[in-house]
Amino acid sequence: MVALDPHHEPDVIYGSLEEFLARDDRQSRVIRINLQPVPLDFRYIARGSENLTVFFTAAVPKDSLAPRFTGFGISRTLNTNGLHFSDPSTALAPEVFLARYTGSVRQPLAEVLPRIIAHYQSAAPRARTVLYGGSARAFASLVNGHRLPGSIAVVSNPQTDLRNYNTGLVRRWLKICWKTSGVDIPADLARVPPCTDLVSLYAQGSPNRVVYMQNAGDADHVAPHFVPFIEATRENPDVRFMLGDWGDGHKAPPKELIVHTLDMALTESWDSPAWSEAGFRTAHEYRRPFQDLERG
Repeated sequence: MVALDPHHEPDVIYGSLEEFLARDDRQSRVIRINLQPVPLDFRYIARGSENLTVFFTAAVPKDSLAPRFTGFGISRTLNTNGLHFSDPSTALAPEVFLARYTGSVRQPLAEVLPRIIAHYQSAAPRARTVLYGGSARAFASLVNGHRLPGSIAVVSNPQTDLRNYNTGLVRRWLKICWKTSGVDIPADLARVPPCTDLVSLYAQGSPNRVVYMQNAGDADHVAPHFVPFIEATRENPDVRFMLGDWGDGHKAPPKELIVHTLDMALTESWDSPAWSEAGFRTAHEYRRPFQDLERG
């Protein structure tokens, strides 16, 4: 099971979200906010930049300790401060190792995370804010990016509609985090507070921009998640796609590509030719029907 690390010592602990937001705390440190039923831990790294990049942690391996932070390697050379979140819901029960930062009945993270990110944004409101994640954490990047106007969500192989994801994992998450029966998954997904259908969300437009990288060899994500999302955003000029070939299965893009893409998101204008030169296209540039997308 995933358990809270008894030896983890945050640099500072706040008793509530309001207490944290009331402080002008933008130092490099590990912070804990004592939310219920489990605390929210995150690490902020100040590199002297005005830009901010938010990193979400991927699925937490079983029998591991929380909190877990990722993204340090790919952010080391970028002109950005870093905000690295651990997902508190993974410590709720042994069965939960994948919660997508959606929170739980007693912990509505959809209201909490954007306020924390905005707290760090406020130091340089005109600078770039980028949210990065792959797979389940890409889901979190897309959700929170949509709640932060002007931000850029850089994602790889995301789930975009939980109705089309692993039934067992979704049922487990619904039952433990949101206390549903888990019998009728589509009905349960429609009832829970967090957004679970990003295709419908982005089909309505977006106040943010999206850079979407998808591995063509990931059969579990191309047809169920990539194709509906690209179809829903055909008329949206603020979404760019790359269909790459990085191997069979749920393989992430090469580290060099991730770093280069994040660097472009932090430095290039949206109409820069650098995007097309790197291989990114709008939905209009893919032929239809999208179900006929070929690998490579």
